[in-house]
Amino acid sequence: MKTLSGGGIEYGIDGAVIDGIFYLILVREKILTSYPYTQCIGYFSINEIKNKDKIYDSLQKSINVLKINNCLFHADLIIDKNNEPFIIEISPRPSGHNLHNHFTILSTGVDMLEEYLNYVLNKPYNFLPKQNKNLLMRFFDFENCQITKIPPFEKIKEKYNILDFKCNINNEKLLVVKDGHSIIDRGYFIIENKSKNNLIKYADEILNMFEKTN
Repeated sequence: MKTLSGGGIEYGIDGAVIDGIFYLILVREKILTSYPYTQCIGYFSINEIKNKDKIYDSLQKSINVLKINNCLFHADLIIDKNNEPFIIEISPRPSGHNLHNHFTILSTGVDMLEEYLNYVLNKPYNFLPKQNKNLLMRFFDFENCQITKIPPFEKIKEKYNILDFKCNINNEKLLVVKDGHSIIDRGYFIIENKSKNNLIKYADEILNMFEKTN
């Protein structure tokens, strides 16, 4: 399992800002490749995060200063060694990569786009999470190899609590993962387990079910 070293833990945030109030829908812990690219190759939706209140307060203050209002919201930040949030990016838009429209819905039960449309149409809306599932979304970050055999979804489902599996890998040579374009079209899988360690273990086992050659 790859992760960011030296700079702290990086998170992605899904939320909304309505009438100046920030609604925190989901905090996603990122799995990153090693330097120099530190490309995100996976997300945990684990909700037991020590610094959740600090994350919320930091983002609400930034929203106030920037006067962001009445929009869906996405942010990236790092929790540094002093357990303080350092904001990398704030965007008045939903997250991409099948996150807000799929992963966040599976984890929280909140379709943030649907709720925002309800708000715009003066209908009842609710951005508060309806559930808190521990999930891992993992992209296929194979490098410098060619996949010769893809495990069937049925075989994976027999052993793991897998919620989704989309694989678009064909016979091309898979090169170094440098950015989102390197992996976004390859696909992903989503698994559920109460233990973060099990999520890591099972994801590695699933990836090892792929047969490859250099």
